Parts: sequence; C-alpha cells; structure tokens
Amino acid sequence: MTINTLWNPYHRIAGWPALFTGLPLIGLLAATACFTGTHFHGYSFLYFAKDTSYLAFISEQVLSWIVTAMVLYLSGILLSVSKIRLIDVLGTTALHVIHCFSLQYSA
Repeated sequence: MTINTLWNPYHRIAGWPALFTGLPLIGLLAATACFTGTHFHGYSFLYFAKDTSYLAFISEQVLSWIVTAMVLYLSGILLSVSKIRLIDVLGTTALHVIHCFSLQYSA
C-alpha cells in the first residue's frame, strides 16, 4: 500500500464496488442517525431532533447523495475534457458518507 492509496483511496475503489460498499453505509448511517436523533443536511451540517420517522432519516441521506452526485456529474461533463462515467460518480459520492460517522459520534 502506497501513500497515494491512503491519500486518495478512489484510485483503488470506484464504480460498482464503491457503490455496493457505499449504499449499505448510507443505510447504516440512516439507522444510527435514527437511533441517536442526528439529522444531516448536506455532508457537514448536523443537528439533533428526536421522534422523527426512519423515512425522514433515510430520505435525508438518499437525497443528499443523489443531489451531490448529479451536481458533480453535470459539472464534470461541462468542465472536463475526459470521459466521466455516472457509476463512478455515484459510487464515490456514496462512499464519502464515511466521514459522517465521525461527525455523528464526535458531537
């Protein structure tokens, strides 16, 4: 394992493997957020509110993931000369919810 792998893990995992790893993480984050009453709006803003349905927690995560992926994908199509695959953008944005776990338990 090189320092580049630690610095940018998306060189090693992208596309379908990243998506299949990230989607369960989104579900797990929504479940733990429901248990602790943590709401995430975006990827770095959070607040606490108990007595909310699980559907609200899962919809916050899924909508945040889809909107972020679409903005990045469209920006990449418009601003990049290289070929960008939608599955790569969906996978990497699904994976980067990992930092929300540390936000949730540090607050």
